[in-house]
Amino acid sequence: MQRSAGVLVRAGADALVFGGLTPSGDSAVDQCRRLIQSVDVPCVLHRAFDEIGEPFEALEAAIEVGFSRVLTAWGSRDLDLLTELKNSAGTPIDLMPGGGIRSTNAHQYLDRGFSSLHSAAIIDHKRGTDAAEVSALKKLINS
Repeated sequence: MQRSAGVLVRAGADALVFGGLTPSGDSAVDQCRRLIQSVDVPCVLHRAFDEIGEPFEALEAAIEVGFSRVLTAWGSRDLDLLTELKNSAGTPIDLMPGGGIRSTNAHQYLDRGFSSLHSAAIIDHKRGTDAAEVSALKKLINS
């Protein structure tokens, strides 16, 4: 992963998105820390975060390791918990809700103060990303 990360950064990547779990399901803290320290770009913990049993401990580990952001689908399971996580994190790390975010529900996240959202904008899985949905999300976010 370190070789791949180096190649991506040299090719112009602004950030890297990755994560890892131990066989027991905890965050692979040491491996993630080494990778973060080997690159000079912000690093985002991907949805491996969602698989860690205790989200508050997982968030503290992500901050300790040096991630700048966490991509998480916790909001689709428990938006109140995700909001608590955001409020407990403060400024050292940004939580980016993802997982099922569409123009019909994005306002719930924006109203709670989330500054960034992730969406595949897929309405019909057979057709993939939907251009009208992307436009609707962009309009909502920019309003």
